[in-house]
Amino acid sequence: MRILTSLELRIVVNELKENYLNSKLAKIYLPKTRILRLELHRAGRGRSTLIVDSGVGMYLSKFNFENPTVPPAFAMFLRRHLLQATLKDVVQRGSERIVEFRFNTKNGTRFLICELFGKGNFILTDTNYVILNSAVIQSTKDRNIRKGETYDYPKQGFDILNLTRSDFDKGLSKWKEHSIVKYLASGLGLGGKYSEEVCTRADVDKSKQVGLFSDKELTKVFDSVLELITGFGSESAIVVMDDGKAVNAFPFVLKSLEDSEVKKVGSFSEAVDLLFSEGRVSEVRKQKSSAFDKRLAKVEKIVESQRKSVEMLKAKQAELKSTIEVVYRNYQYISKIVERLNKAREAGHSWPEIVEAAEKERESGLVEAEMFRSINPEEKLVVLEIEDHTVELNLDKKIENFTDELYNQVKNMNSKISGAERTMNKYIADRDKLLAKKSEVMDSVESSLPTAREVVKKEWYEKFRWFFTSSGLLAVGGRDATSNEMVIKKHMEIEDWVFHTSMAGSPFFLLKKGKDKASEEDIEEVAIATASYSRAWKNGYSTQEVFYVRPEQVSKKAEAGEYLTKGSFMVRGKKNILNPELEVCVGVVNGKVVGGPRTVVVEGDVYCLVPGKTKKSDIAKKIAQKLGRSVDEVMSVLPNGNSDLV
Repeated sequence: MRILTSLELRIVVNELKENYLNSKLAKIYLPKTRILRLELHRAGRGRSTLIVDSGVGMYLSKFNFENPTVPPAFAMFLRRHLLQATLKDVVQRGSERIVEFRFNTKNGTRFLICELFGKGNFILTDTNYVILNSAVIQSTKDRNIRKGETYDYPKQGFDILNLTRSDFDKGLSKWKEHSIVKYLASGLGLGGKYSEEVCTRADVDKSKQVGLFSDKELTKVFDSVLELITGFGSESAIVVMDDGKAVNAFPFVLKSLEDSEVKKVGSFSEAVDLLFSEGRVSEVRKQKSSAFDKRLAKVEKIVESQRKSVEMLKAKQAELKSTIEVVYRNYQYISKIVERLNKAREAGHSWPEIVEAAEKERESGLVEAEMFRSINPEEKLVVLEIEDHTVELNLDKKIENFTDELYNQVKNMNSKISGAERTMNKYIADRDKLLAKKSEVMDSVESSLPTAREVVKKEWYEKFRWFFTSSGLLAVGGRDATSNEMVIKKHMEIEDWVFHTSMAGSPFFLLKKGKDKASEEDIEEVAIATASYSRAWKNGYSTQEVFYVRPEQVSKKAEAGEYLTKGSFMVRGKKNILNPELEVCVGVVNGKVVGGPRTVVVEGDVYCLVPGKTKKSDIAKKIAQKLGRSVDEVMSVLPNGNSDLV
């Protein structure tokens, strides 16, 4: 298993410090004791998943994995203390494989300390480093990791980042009988691949014993180590590929990899994500597929068994029907045989005499005589060969009794065949359901494969509800009381139209530059959006009265003795009234998920909603899957309340 070195870990720490400070901790999962999964949310960047794999390393991931349906106790503990906390700092102590996260919570500062050495551990402390809880209780002669104890960092070892020639030479004296590559890997903590890279750059034999090196050679090795460390600050991360699969990851191109297939990626964290997570996805894919394949094999075996039973029963039934037909076609001959044999019995002839006489008659050329094959004296059966059919008749019974028995067998066969076919069809249906479920599950696994993360610059209006009307005018509205306040106070201009419903609980919508440029269709579109994103949707109304006014009619000044709450404004003077029907259509316009009236969302697939009975989250998941976008993107454009697709 690839383990991140302390230098590699520092790259991820710096990436977090540069891009994710002040993020909210939105979700916490502990799928395994040694793996912690944190979802960070930051305005303008969206959600990002940080995976801390104790004993291995940490990295930001774009993959999706199943989380435990029942979270472990430590995960629940972390959620109580850290959910919605703000990430204020990420620190790596020297070259130690320990990362400390500082969170601001409603109860003060909390430190989440992640030990990434040995079997690893996760420890939560208060601002004085008093341990509140840990994933694993540990006790050694130097320190105790348990609730109530003060967390002590392990004694700090050698710091490769502050390497001096004196440190380098001092370390050499303890490794004289070992190879230079082993000293670099273990003595300096560079790890195997980077130690080999140093030897390649210094042009020295990696297997040569340290004690056999000259001062000049050691100087070249030392200089190469410093050069290598400098490279850890570069932004040219790569993934080493083999047959289309990621097999290693590095923060820069190594000279020792010149003949390897490499793939350049945006960051070292992305490279590590491809290396670790792609393997896990492959493992999950294999496990899921194998589980289904075992069940399918069992069902297929039953289906095949029932199919053979049906075929065998039908063949036997066909044989019985054919025998009945043969008996009826040859009824006259069969009757003669039975009659003559019974007369011989009545005359007192023994069975051997009767058989001998019957066999002699076969040479006579008579048709019925040629049909005779044998007699079973004990059962009183005569065996006949008729048109390639073997017929056994009881001499004490009528021929009609024989055919009746065959008919009854045919009827019984119908019942057996129907039963076998029902069983077979049931298992065929089960197999088809399993195949469909397997396809669904495997598609879900495949959907976790990463796509390039694009940080698209957001326009000012994208923090609100927004769309462009049929004429290309911008309509922008509030999402809540705070954004209503911002829309009116910060973005309302004299050439706009201002929209609101006649009932409380409505967004204020602005039709930018609408007073001079808006058509009746533009005004109708904004009225539909204002009504649809109001409380009327949650109340299940199909229509709602909307008015629109000039900006100068809108004021924060209340009437005498009244008070305006946050997001509320006074509207004075004449109002233009409309009564639009509620409807929100969702689609992708110019690469962005947009919600609004049917006439403005016209590109590609469009999904329209009216007030209904389906939960907002369920509708969002369904539309997100159809559009191939994230659920969060779709949720942001849906009205509050239940809906139905139309």
